[in-house]
Amino acid sequence: MKIDAEYMNRWLGESTQIESLSPKILYDIKTLIEYYRDIIVPGSDVSISFPVEGRNSSPRASVERGEVNIPYYMLKDGEVDNTIGAMVHELHHIKLSASERFLSAITFKFLRHIMEQIDCGSMTMADRLFADASITADKIMGWTYDPISGTSDIVFLREAIGDLMFIINAVEDVRIDANTPPNLKKYIDKLEKQASVRILDAIDKGDLGNESRDLNAIAFMLLVHHKDIHKFPFIEDRFGDTDAIVNADALELPVSVFSAFKEEIASHLLQRYYHYCGKPKDSSSSEGSDEMDLDAYFGSKVKSAVGDSLEKQFDEKQNGKAHSKKKDEEDVALAGAGEKIKEVSVTTDIAPGEAHDASGTTQTDTKIDLSEKADTVRNWGDWRQDNDLDALAEIGRQLREEMEEDKKTVFLSSTVEQQINSFKDVQVITTTEHFGDDTSVVYDSVLYDTI
Repeated sequence: MKIDAEYMNRWLGESTQIESLSPKILYDIKTLIEYYRDIIVPGSDVSISFPVEGRNSSPRASVERGEVNIPYYMLKDGEVDNTIGAMVHELHHIKLSASERFLSAITFKFLRHIMEQIDCGSMTMADRLFADASITADKIMGWTYDPISGTSDIVFLREAIGDLMFIINAVEDVRIDANTPPNLKKYIDKLEKQASVRILDAIDKGDLGNESRDLNAIAFMLLVHHKDIHKFPFIEDRFGDTDAIVNADALELPVSVFSAFKEEIASHLLQRYYHYCGKPKDSSSSEGSDEMDLDAYFGSKVKSAVGDSLEKQFDEKQNGKAHSKKKDEEDVALAGAGEKIKEVSVTTDIAPGEAHDASGTTQTDTKIDLSEKADTVRNWGDWRQDNDLDALAEIGRQLREEMEEDKKTVFLSSTVEQQINSFKDVQVITTTEHFGDDTSVVYDSVLYDTI
């Protein structure tokens, strides 16, 4: 196996070359990451650990819990420098990014507002979804429930929140990497060069282009555009100010990004709703019949109460200890976001690349009405008719899933973890012993402290 450890070798010393990933080397890597942790988030109790078999380990960092798992899926392929780069990146997320609780709450607020503007069979999407009082934030996000199960409505909401948070994560990646100190940015730049290969390949093949409007594709476009890897006129028009991203307030950035792509978000929601829940019947089609549309009746009665309850559940989710000191600041931002979100409205027909005002100044009672279009997102004129929107939408999703597959946790055995951790108990003491004939001997003693 080829070991790529140029920067790590420099840290260990010029005479040192990592040739294998022994428990001692893995301990050295963890030690270096902990050293960078103390620089990036000094005085914190952020934990650094390897994902261990049989333990509930995630390949990602948790901002609110203050936990970072070393991506062993990279190390097993010899990518030492990239592993350290990924850790530098995740530690800056912990330092600079909002908590997962805040991001899921602000995302749900925005989604609910957009859903209230989408006509879905003579009812709004919000009416249909939030007629079910059994839906909870926990079931949607999988905090204690199975995160991959649920009714079609719950699976749809889970995916919708995840897709919007994927966009925010891309913009946050731009922001935090640009704010990484130069001495650490070398790791980020090296990692970025390798990570962008797959995206550039999709661009070269024409799979990812300026006409792409799938939310997953937009996230990749935002990332490479603002990192100067590849420029997209569409992104430049909608959300093209890189300096504004770099200098943004992490608590204000989500609503700004969502507002810029509000029509794409609305279209994406309706397309995915039809995918999971099917095309609903038009509640006005019962004319001349005595049969009551119970969905419409009960939806209009309880949807507001259910929606309000879900917002409260998202807002009041217990924050992790690592972000408790930011909770008050995040609570204020969540309380104030409602008024900004209410100003956002959607229109029905904007062609790809068309100039667009992201400030949300259109009529607040505008509805997206696709009740007669079972399998399309929005009428994008001749361009839409000449392209398979479902296929184009899948390209961004497939690219994301491929990258997520790469990041699936590869576990260490508990035995190897024990060997790694044992090195912290090893002490090397150098001793000089003098003899009466003016001679001396210098020797090292290796002590293993098991106490």
